[in-house]
Amino acid sequence: MKNLILILLAAASLNLSCAQPQKFEANLAVTNTNNQPNAEVSATPTDALIFTISEDGKVFLQKKDKKELLGTTSETEKLGQSFIGLLKEKSDKTVFFRAPRSMKYGELDAVINLLRSAGAKPIGLQIDGLEQ
Repeated sequence: MKNLILILLAAASLNLSCAQPQKFEANLAVTNTNNQPNAEVSATPTDALIFTISEDGKVFLQKKDKKELLGTTSETEKLGQSFIGLLKEKSDKTVFFRAPRSMKYGELDAVINLLRSAGAKPIGLQIDGLEQ
């Protein structure tokens, strides 16, 4: 009987802890360069780094009209060093990257961890609308 009571108390406390509201923070990057109410607003900071991951796992740094190949998702050491070098001199560590929906979660997680280790914060992800 004691065991049954203990099990019921444990189950009740688990349900109560799961029902508590959780905090979710969303940092939306919105810049207004002119600080005027009717000025054009950009959703991406002008000096943010933008990376694209292709279907075959190649990681590119997006520069205006061209892409610079940094490596592949399997070359974690090389990618990590590239991310560190790119973020070292920047005061704004905002990073955005685009990845296809078909990308394996493990590869995506590895890239996010490399970006975090390099000092990127915040990190934004886009998974839809990639140009082919």
